[in-house]
Amino acid sequence: MRSYGQFCPVARAVDVLGDRWTMLILRELLIRDSRYSDLRDALPGIATNLLAERLRQLEGDGLVQRVGLPRPASAVVYQLTERGREVEPVIHALARWGAPLLSGGQGEDTFRSHWLRLAAPLLLDGADLTDLEGLTVLVHGGDAPVLMVVEAGRLDVRPAPSPCTADVELTGAPSALVDFLRGGSDAGVTVAGSDQAVTAWRAALDRSRSLA
Repeated sequence: MRSYGQFCPVARAVDVLGDRWTMLILRELLIRDSRYSDLRDALPGIATNLLAERLRQLEGDGLVQRVGLPRPASAVVYQLTERGREVEPVIHALARWGAPLLSGGQGEDTFRSHWLRLAAPLLLDGADLTDLEGLTVLVHGGDAPVLMVVEAGRLDVRPAPSPCTADVELTGAPSALVDFLRGGSDAGVTVAGSDQAVTAWRAALDRSRSLA
């Protein structure tokens, strides 16, 4: 790893985080502990030797550690250390800053549904969700459905169990879903559920937009 050679906290941070793929590896591990194969699947385009090299660097910098799972799993997963989790607000800030850049559409870019587990809670951050406690929203798009649940005043996103029912169901292509969730139109998105639940969900999105 090359260093900028500057006695500056920004330069030192970029020395550690600025290599290609590093921030996306940290994004994955912020969302979930991952096996090597999970990371390789979630990072299409990365060479296996480069992934291994980046993981070694992050372990050496004290941001990532390997943990053995108990039987019957008997697998090794990568997870963030306490120091590694300190990068969470940086990644959230990047997600907020980068959200408008999605307005050009998906194009040939890949999409993984679990990325919504990081991005979706930012949509309603700061909005009063007390009237939505327990509301569930099932999102069909990408490689697998995800379930969004309002709990304790915040939005939690998790893999959807099978079978799964929810108060509101959203179905569409990833680009249409992301645009809708960011405050755009519902063109290309099928919104299903009870009138009361759908109205409450739309109102919550409107409240979050008013805070932007």
